[in-house]
Amino acid sequence: MKKQISLNDFKEDVSTYIDYVMESGLDLMVKECETTGIVIIPIEEYNALKSIVSQQA
Repeated sequence: MKKQISLNDFKEDVSTYIDYVMESGLDLMVKECETTGIVIIPIEEYNALKSIVSQQA
């Protein structure tokens, strides 16, 4: 299950949330407001997504 946190919470403890993604292998959604934010994903997931995109090109 994806974890969702506020941008303020992320700023207060960046290293803990980075460790969470790296150790759990799960996505982390960092939301600034209802419609704005970022998603942090493990490098393995990123590489898999890049592979899919390059196969479709």
